[in-house]
Amino acid sequence: MKIQELARNLIETNNICSAIYDFICSKKIYKIFINKKIQNRLQYNNSHKNMKFMIETTSVCNAKCVFCPYTKMERQHFPMSDEIFNKIITRIKEENINPVLFDLFFIGEPFLDKKIFERIKILKLNFPNTPINITSNFNTCNEEIINKIIEADINLINISLNAVDEEKYKTTMGLDYKKTVKNIKNLIKAKKKQKNKLKINLSMVLYDENKFSDVIKFFFYWVFKVESLRFQRAVTWANKVEVKNFISKSRKKLYPCNDLFERIPILSNGDFALCCQDSEGMIKRNILDTKIMEAWNSEVYSKIRKIHLNEDLKNFDLCKDCFGTNSNGANWIFIDR
Repeated sequence: MKIQELARNLIETNNICSAIYDFICSKKIYKIFINKKIQNRLQYNNSHKNMKFMIETTSVCNAKCVFCPYTKMERQHFPMSDEIFNKIITRIKEENINPVLFDLFFIGEPFLDKKIFERIKILKLNFPNTPINITSNFNTCNEEIINKIIEADINLINISLNAVDEEKYKTTMGLDYKKTVKNIKNLIKAKKKQKNKLKINLSMVLYDENKFSDVIKFFFYWVFKVESLRFQRAVTWANKVEVKNFISKSRKKLYPCNDLFERIPILSNGDFALCCQDSEGMIKRNILDTKIMEAWNSEVYSKIRKIHLNEDLKNFDLCKDCFGTNSNGANWIFIDR
């Protein structure tokens, strides 16, 4: 585990570490440093068309996570059509956008998309130098799917495990813990056997049911089995979900979220989403009738970016409790542009 990742996890899971970090980041010299970083990144974005894409190839999910808006969503659950998927690729090419990452995930479970591996091949064929990441609960992944994952040349798979025992896993996600853990171990074995470079990350969302002791158990059970671990405080999904954390709410300065300036999420129905927390698609533009950069520079995007840059975030309910604005600006330092 990288030192950067270990430090981030300590800050996320421990109130004392979080308070120390907030204190250091409250100093004027740090604020000047972050603001300069933001300025440089924005200048770079304005002169390049490097974009990260988050593509929801299906909005169908087999889990019922208590911290996810899935069961409360107003939009329908279905796989992305070929028409929409192909239109994304066509528009990226026609608009000369350089995709620096494809993250095939949003609300749904990617491996419930029967065409997921076909779509990975299409992306690889059209954008051979662009990394592909997938986030999954991994509960449905049998031996056949695991073999296809190894063969697909995916760069990283993030598995949302979120618990350390059967009871909490069932309460948290509504799934079979033993089955998921077995699948993860089978993936690890297959990866080692094939000497594959796939990076496996396991994540745990921190909310009121999880305790610090769960974090410790999770860490020591998996730390030497996978490439990385990630602990993340539960968020409200733009006020769609009510959550409580065992980590105290910070008093830190809020910084702009880098995702608003660097990542384009597209939902299974073709709608553009504001960010990774916009489960309904508030931009009100669709890939079938709107160019990517036209949607990217639309009024809703521009208005919210202006709020972020004008440092009015503490009064902006939509974003004030999100991890993107509560990272003390670290996302502008450590997350690649």
